[in-house]
Amino acid sequence: MAEGTQGVVAAKNATETIPIIMIADSADPVLLGLIASVVRPGGNVTGLSYSVGPEIAGKQLELLKETVPKVRRVAADEVIQ
Repeated sequence: MAEGTQGVVAAKNATETIPIIMIADSADPVLLGLIASVVRPGGNVTGLSYSVGPEIAGKQLELLKETVPKVRRVAADEVIQ
């Protein structure tokens, strides 16, 4: 398990066979080349990241709708570029 961008990058550089689980990483793992995509990470790195880009917003809304089916309005506090 690796925490933080530097830890994940160091672990990925050290091995391509041992599974690496990143937690609470603050950088975009796709942009850094740690994973191929959010949906299909590929390779030996997987886990959680808070900066995964706009493609995850739709999934978050889908999960919210499943959890709270009667929801009608949702507000966001970040601008997705």
